[in-house]
Amino acid sequence: MLGKYQNILIAVDGSEPSYEAFEAAINIAKKEQAKLHVLYVNELTDAFLVDDERVDQLVRDRMDKMTQEIFDKCKEIAQKMAFDNVTYHTKSGSPKREIIRFNDSDEPIDLIIAGATGLSAVKRVMVGSTSAYVVNHAKTNVLIIK
Repeated sequence: MLGKYQNILIAVDGSEPSYEAFEAAINIAKKEQAKLHVLYVNELTDAFLVDDERVDQLVRDRMDKMTQEIFDKCKEIAQKMAFDNVTYHTKSGSPKREIIRFNDSDEPIDLIIAGATGLSAVKRVMVGSTSAYVVNHAKTNVLIIK
C-alpha cells in the first residue's frame, strides 16, 4: 500500500479535533511518503463586512492573525513529529465547499482527511456537517478522524 497516496489534504479549523486529525495525517503521510497539504478556510464573507473600510480592515487583520496562529500550531506539531513535506493553503468561503473545490483544483489530491467535528457546538451533536458534506461530495477517498 506504500505510495498509494502521494498528496494528502488535511483541513484544519483551529479546534483540538482538527489538530488531532493533523497529527494522524502526518502519520499517514510519513507511511505513504506523501506530501501533506494543510487547508484552512477563512469563513469571512461579505455578511461580516460593513461599509466602513476601517472596520473591514480590522476584521480582515483579525482573520489573518487567526490563520497565522493556526498554521504556526500546525508547523509546531509537524516539527515535533519530524515531518516537513507540508504546504499551507488558505481559502475564503464555506469550509465544506472550499475543501471540495481545492480537491477539484489543479492539486492532485489522493486522500482528504478531516476531523469528525470542529469548532461549532451545534455541529458537534452529530458528525460535523463539513465532514459529512466532504464524504458525500469528494471525488477521492476521505478519512474522518474521530
